[in-house]
Amino acid sequence: MRRALVGVGAVLLGAAVLRVGLTDALLPNHPQAAAAVWPGHPQVRIQQGLTKIGEAAAKGQAPSADAIAEVGGSLAAAPLATAPFLVAGTQAVASGRAAAAEHDFAEVRRRDPRNVAARYFLAQHYLSGGRDLDGLRELAALARLLPNADALIGPAISAYLRQGHDPARVRSVLASDPALKEQVLATLAANADNAKLVLALAGTPAPNRPVPGWVQTLAQAMIDKEQAAAAYTVWSGLSGVRAPAGGLYNAGFADKRSPPPFNWSIPTSDAGLAEPGSGGLNIVYYGRSDATLASQHLLLSPGRYRLAMSVDGNPQGALSWTLTCVASKAVLGSLPLRSGPVAGSFVVPAQNCPVQRLELVGRMQDSSQTLSATVSRLQLGREG
Repeated sequence: MRRALVGVGAVLLGAAVLRVGLTDALLPNHPQAAAAVWPGHPQVRIQQGLTKIGEAAAKGQAPSADAIAEVGGSLAAAPLATAPFLVAGTQAVASGRAAAAEHDFAEVRRRDPRNVAARYFLAQHYLSGGRDLDGLRELAALARLLPNADALIGPAISAYLRQGHDPARVRSVLASDPALKEQVLATLAANADNAKLVLALAGTPAPNRPVPGWVQTLAQAMIDKEQAAAAYTVWSGLSGVRAPAGGLYNAGFADKRSPPPFNWSIPTSDAGLAEPGSGGLNIVYYGRSDATLASQHLLLSPGRYRLAMSVDGNPQGALSWTLTCVASKAVLGSLPLRSGPVAGSFVVPAQNCPVQRLELVGRMQDSSQTLSATVSRLQLGREG
């Protein structure tokens, strides 16, 4: 008899486990099928209540008391459920009971730390209530939880900073989330007016580490706002470059770490390519279209300058160095390349030319053909 009872018990237990397993498996994507398997399951009741609440919201109506009771009444049978607290928190927000809403959403976070809705409400609640550090921590948590959330949360933190809040607090939060920190810095760097904030958040750059792209963004934004000297100071400090402003930087093309605009910009192009080599620049130009193969911004003071170099190969007049005023776009001169020593002079005017752009350009010839050359011993200095 005892063995028979054990056998029956095992069968009943197996059926119960199967019922629970079927219900849990069906709930996320097939709530109606789950309800057919186990109508009284607390999670089924919660799901049905949430569905009714969602349907009412879609019609612009308040949820019925029965729907709310269906969700809240299941808490005793499902003590770890978060939905009852989400519903209660939402009601508390709607009725202006901020303290009750905070309690409910904090309980959701405690039960489910990955719950996005709770984190989002708490972030807003803390920031609007002056609890900056708590709010920033919630935003940082959201950035880790949501795919591509940095693109949304970064601008939010940036706006928060621009309101005059202490960057030191933000820096302490961002220290635990490098990806979010980079997003915030990239957002701020697009506006030259944020230079001080960027410097305060970025801190001292680590030596021998890649320089992030937002350094170039900020420097270029400052140049565009006619803050060229300050742009060089910011670029130099964040890139770790110890070179005075004004002249040509990295004439030997050895520094591949520092970004433009005050180091070489060497774009990838179908028209040709340039590649730093041992002390020089190796160039291949296909002659199919005009192209800029290398360029750098300069801060030359007014006066006459001499550009000199050695060229190996036969560019056949298709390659040349051009110096242009960035503000006026006036071309100050062009120096065609030929095999052997090459030198030429440029005059930087005193008016409307605080920033210049030196470019190595390829000009399409009548008969397109692949040309190669190497530029080395590049020098730029005042004449006389």
